[in-house]
Amino acid sequence: LPEAVVVVVVLVAALAVAAVDERGRGVAVALLLSPLGGSSRYLLGVFFNHRCANFPLGTFLANVGGSTILVVVVVVAALLLQPTTTTLELPPLSVWPTTTTTNT
Repeated sequence: LPEAVVVVVVLVAALAVAAVDERGRGVAVALLLSPLGGSSRYLLGVFFNHRCANFPLGTFLANVGGSTILVVVVVVAALLLQPTTTTLELPPLSVWPTTTTTNT
């Protein structure tokens, strides 16, 4: 029962940080998702680590799975948050520096 109380306190604190400070949202998301990552790493280790004597297969699968999820989230966020204009606006030619050569 004390572990459940700690988890609830941490989750409430994470939500409070996210609500108060925009910069704290990354920390809040990490606090909210870390139990899922830790649990999946443990369970995959229990089920798969004994299959390879010299290689922690469960931990490897947890890392590959977590990295894949992270890449998908970043790519989707980049696609959803990309700017609406993709043109590059250059200043007019009249303000560009000119080079002059002098013959001496």
